[in-house]
Amino acid sequence: MHDPRGRGPVFPLTSINLMIRHRFWVTGVVLAVTFGLMSQIGHLEVIVSSDNMVPQSNHYIRTGNEIEDTFGHKYSVAIALTATQGTIYQTPILERIKRITAR
Repeated sequence: MHDPRGRGPVFPLTSINLMIRHRFWVTGVVLAVTFGLMSQIGHLEVIVSSDNMVPQSNHYIRTGNEIEDTFGHKYSVAIALTATQGTIYQTPILERIKRITAR
């Protein structure tokens, strides 16, 4: 519906006028809806999981799934130590491994 004087739609002005004229009812309805939603906040469950947000074909998701299959938990940290000479069964390397795993 347009204003006959060519000023544009009448609806926004009439709805604003109605809200101002009945401001206590509008405030009451807004508060009722707010408190109704707040009463349900205990049932809200927020799940933040990259499994739901990123496709399973993603390289990082595939790697995470492989780590979970290998170590039993996706959020594990794997540290690799390599020996520059000889084997890993040298005293300094074994002491370093012991120090890292003791943390």
